[in-house]
Amino acid sequence: MLLFSNICSANQEVNKSDLILNEVNQISKNIRCLVCRNETVESSNSQFAIDVRRMIKAKLLEGKNKDYIYKFLQSRYGDYILFEPPIQINTLMLWLMPFFCLLFGLMFFIFKYVKLRRK
Repeated sequence: MLLFSNICSANQEVNKSDLILNEVNQISKNIRCLVCRNETVESSNSQFAIDVRRMIKAKLLEGKNKDYIYKFLQSRYGDYILFEPPIQINTLMLWLMPFFCLLFGLMFFIFKYVKLRRK
């Protein structure tokens, strides 16, 4: 009976460890490596990426959630560390510029086409 409870306890620890590693990998996919530029912390082997993965694991073991970890990293390194920066007043132009360029280009071609048809 005691052996069975030890095995169940060990399985729970392994499952918890696997869950934490999966969560570390999920969070690491959304964090930019500041050394490698445009590479995720998950896929980078730089010392910075290794340290960030260790920090994420430590925070998860402390019981922190991924939103806390994102906010912590964002406050420490700025919005650039996130692959999907939040929509804020200072980043609004970044989010809207592609739509404005598309709209401007579309209007340009429509006016050119209408002008060409009139001739």
